[in-house]
Order: sequence, then structure tokens, then C-alpha cells
Amino acid sequence: MRHLLKIVIAAAATMAFSAVAQAAPITINGADFTNGTNNQVIGGITWSSAPGNFQTKTVDGFTGVGIMGGSTNDEIDIGETLTGTSANPFAIKSITLGVLFDGPEFNDVNEVAKITFDGGYILLTATGQTDATLTNAPDGTSVTSLSAATSNGGGVWRIDFASYLSPVTSVSFTALNGDCGNHSTGNCSNQSDFTLVQMVAKPVPEPASLALLGLGLAGIGLARRRRR
Repeated sequence: MRHLLKIVIAAAATMAFSAVAQAAPITINGADFTNGTNNQVIGGITWSSAPGNFQTKTVDGFTGVGIMGGSTNDEIDIGETLTGTSANPFAIKSITLGVLFDGPEFNDVNEVAKITFDGGYILLTATGQTDATLTNAPDGTSVTSLSAATSNGGGVWRIDFASYLSPVTSVSFTALNGDCGNHSTGNCSNQSDFTLVQMVAKPVPEPASLALLGLGLAGIGLARRRRR
């Protein structure tokens, strides 16, 4: 009986710590997507695009993924959606978007990206060469320019959550009508589009895994007490 207990404790501990190890942060990069496909599992998350296939784009050394077709053929345009889903919840630490410009470079407007997730959404608007605003973001969320929104830059922005965003099972990206601001009518004719450069997330252990972790830790404690 004692030998069997040791085997059960060891197995539970091994499985529990394995579950925790799997909860280490994962990084999804735009370069990870395969051009010409519209469904791919990356970092345990199933990614899909509509209505076109994945198409990567590199600007100023930053590679992001967009969608074939639309007005740009390699960015996420208005009416196009890039979506990541998972049966197991994941918490998002940061999101980096590229080629999101403020105008008038490339005849762009103040471009707007919409990020939708379980129970909410965030808007990112490029308002200057190194300035952007967030709408509807959780307290403590910040945005940083990684490459200026200029004709020689990449218009790259990283959104950092103060803590991990509450666990979600899906996240999607699309473009909205841009803000014309003080741009001329001609500049206002070119609307928002962008790419997903990177997303850092962390899988959330399932309740069964957490229970298993508790069993493993309890077993280790019991084994130590028996040795004493």
C-alpha cells in the first residue's frame, strides 16, 4: 500500500508540474504564419483569416501578418478579420501591431485597429509619428512606439497590459474607418489597415490541472512528513 501511495504521489506531482510548465508565456509572431493558408495552429491557438488567406509583410525589419485581398493584399483591411481561438483560456500580456500610420504618409488617415476579445474590445489609433491612443483599454494599459509612423518607419506599436488581460478564449483583429483629422479630402480616401506583428500570451491551466497540482503538492508534503 505504501509503495502504491508513493507511485500515485510521484505521478500526480509529475503531471501537476508539467501542467504548470505548459503555462509559460508563448509568443506568436507574424513570421510564424504560412502564406496562402487561412487556418493554422500557433502557440496552441487556432488562427483563421477571412475572407482571404494569410499574407506576411515586412516593413523596417518588423514582419507582420495580414490578409490577402482587400485594398492592400497584405494587411488587415476594413471588412477583413484575423482571429485566434482556443478551447483552453489564455491570458494576453502584449500585442504588437504594424504599419498603422497617422497620415499623411502613404495618403493615410489616423488609422484605427480594433482588437476584440471575450467580453470587450480595444481601439488603437495612430495620432502621430510616435504617438497613439487607446480606447476602452483596462487601467494601466500602455502603448509604445517601436518604429515611427513615417514613410521610412514601420508604424509599429506595442500594447502592454499592466497585468495579463483577463483569460479569454478568442481574440480578433480588424480595421475601422480612420480619423480624417486635419487631412485633406484626398488623404481621407485611404482608410485603415495594419498587420499583427506579435502577441505574447500565457495559457491558463484548466481546473483539473490546478486540482492535480494541489494533489501533487499535498503528496509531496505528505511524503516529507512520513520521512520525518
